[in-house]
Amino acid sequence: MAGGTSRIQEVSGGCGYFSQNSLTLEFGLGGAATADSLIVRWPSGIVQTFTGLAADRRLTLNPG
Repeated sequence: MAGGTSRIQEVSGGCGYFSQNSLTLEFGLGGAATADSLIVRWPSGIVQTFTGLAADRRLTLNPG
């Protein structure tokens, strides 16, 4: 969530025969300098919440 607006994206790694989708997600924050929160729900059931994430950054997330 940034500036009161929520965004939802889903990663699906496998697609088709001998191919794979990108595992990178991009979120536009508009004029916001930070994302208020980022909630990640992993297929294993783990839920992670991150707050105050600065804009214009690349994060590598792992479950746990």
